[in-house]
Amino acid sequence: MIKTKRKIIIFTIIVLLVLSNILSLSYFIYRDYQDKNSKSKEDNSENKILDNRISPLENQGLILEINRIRNRDFLNIIMKPGLSWKNKPSFTVEIVIDNLKYSKYSEISYNFNTWDTIGKNFRVIRDAEEEQEKSEIQISISQKEKRYIFLSQKKLKEKINIIYDYRTGQWDGDDYFLDNDGYGHFVGNFYEIWFNIYQTDFDYDSIPYWTEVNILHTDPMRDDSDKDPDGDGIPTTWEWKWGYDPFTRLLLKNMRSIISICILIWVGLIHLKMVVENYFLALIFRRILVRFYSFITIISLMKEKVVLDMLLCIMPVALITLLKVIFMM
Repeated sequence: MIKTKRKIIIFTIIVLLVLSNILSLSYFIYRDYQDKNSKSKEDNSENKILDNRISPLENQGLILEINRIRNRDFLNIIMKPGLSWKNKPSFTVEIVIDNLKYSKYSEISYNFNTWDTIGKNFRVIRDAEEEQEKSEIQISISQKEKRYIFLSQKKLKEKINIIYDYRTGQWDGDDYFLDNDGYGHFVGNFYEIWFNIYQTDFDYDSIPYWTEVNILHTDPMRDDSDKDPDGDGIPTTWEWKWGYDPFTRLLLKNMRSIISICILIWVGLIHLKMVVENYFLALIFRRILVRFYSFITIISLMKEKVVLDMLLCIMPVALITLLKVIFMM
């Protein structure tokens, strides 16, 4: 009789904790949905008037930064016995923007004799035509290889083609947003390259004039790099670059509340250990919560849709598992 009452009490506590978690998630989903609806209505009313100018406040220009280039064979060679790793590859980087080659300029060195160019970053500035919508960028890497005993020739190893959009400040092509190797990171067969592309901007917040006027509806003459309109601690510039809405507090930005609920459940389970005096079961519960806490932290970096889908899939499974454990006591 006492064990039955204990099971009923434990079952009630866990059900209440799970229901509170579901209610909290439902509240966040509803609030985000309301924010999105109000924002979309404002956008529909304001998007009737568009300013299609691209750079009326500043001379239009493009900046390409090559932050790092690494030879992918280095890790394999350094693991082999011997001193073959001392034979560093000699390669040349050629950059072509809108059919204009930039590797011939003597004031900037594009020749390297190393496995990894970390710390030797450089940039190229291109003066674009006014109101030009897009620029074509090509990055090529040619490596010097021995052909005969005293002769060598350059062989093309990598070629990256990118199209930059001056209206949004984003690019597409061989490297694009949400690809497998990361935005601004290209992994080829022989080399991998870290780079960044941006354009001249009057207020220096790295958000193009066209985007500020037509999409974000911010002031193109004021720096928005330190602004945070939704109060989530993430500046507008960062959110726009990485595909988030700087005016909407997404579910993934409210993870502190969800994590707080997880901590409360953790405390409740510690108390449960003292009640049932089953240390092995309490240890299992605690490990499950540690993993769930880590899981919440990791997926908080993903998009909202992924977070919701994964959480809603985990909740029923977690509940069933808890019920099975309870009735096995």
